[in-house]
Amino acid sequence: MKEPIIYGHADNVFVIPVTAFQDLGIKALVCDLDQTLATVDEKEPSEQVRKLQASLKTLGISLIIISNNFPRRVDTFGKALGCPSLGLANKKSGRRIKRFLHSLSLTVDDCLFVGDQLETDGVYTRKLEGRFLLVKPLSPKDNWITRLLRERQNRRIRQLESDNRLGIDFNPVRKEPDNVLQ
Repeated sequence: MKEPIIYGHADNVFVIPVTAFQDLGIKALVCDLDQTLATVDEKEPSEQVRKLQASLKTLGISLIIISNNFPRRVDTFGKALGCPSLGLANKKSGRRIKRFLHSLSLTVDDCLFVGDQLETDGVYTRKLEGRFLLVKPLSPKDNWITRLLRERQNRRIRQLESDNRLGIDFNPVRKEPDNVLQ
């Protein structure tokens, strides 16, 4: 497996000002569903997801959901938001995703790919030669398959961080309060 190339990282996709996506010149923000846009037990899009989608839309950027999860779950979110979605995406290959983007008249260069896992989201983005934004999982609760991979991934992320290979930090600048005693 080739190492994913990480364009940037953030605590989550919601902390990033949508104007940062506009500055990248993208037409679509392609997001994983579980642990990226929603926790594994959320059945419907949260208000936070709805606000993100609305903000992106005002800037002419589409939100697209791509997941290895079952189409029924993925399509529920896509339909609720009025955005394209692809379930059972077979992320390890990337071919189905490329065809899906093509069906939406998008190229890989038009997109920023966002996900919480190096071994799925990062790998397919690398195969597509796209830009990958790594986010932390929204919740410590994972499905059983992901839980098995998470600790190995966390070690790898710590190594990438120490090697300064996590790309652009998209987290907002954290300002110390003015009244902190020195």
